[in-house]
Amino acid sequence: MHYQIWILIAFLLSVHILAGWVGVEFDKDIPLGIASIATGLVTFFWLIGWARLRSEPTDRDGMLRAAVAGAIVMQYLSMVGTATFFDVGSKGMSNITQTLVSSFTAIVGIVIAFFFGASAYIEVKKGKTQTKSKGGSTHK
Repeated sequence: MHYQIWILIAFLLSVHILAGWVGVEFDKDIPLGIASIATGLVTFFWLIGWARLRSEPTDRDGMLRAAVAGAIVMQYLSMVGTATFFDVGSKGMSNITQTLVSSFTAIVGIVIAFFFGASAYIEVKKGKTQTKSKGGSTHK
């Protein structure tokens, strides 16, 4: 299964390299924007498919949380890399790019915090449920 991760990474890198080349060749920014959007979409659907193969059918919420968090992080990395390496000209990043990157940085921080917070809550809740079902007490 680990080779599939490398296939996804190679595919996304290829898309970005091709988009960067086409953008430079035709002096357009649109291919990089499409590649950045494709990164989030491809990652989301790939993570959903991969999680369905590996997890229990009852863990649909966990699959969705992981896919959304993974796709947003990949989208963020794609966007920051694109803004850092391709948008910087002689006068620096534009105001809209700076605003977009800083806003998306805050969104990614919130998504990661909620992802780990929800995962921790569910694990604690599972632990209490398992303790009660074994006849033990959860109170000290």
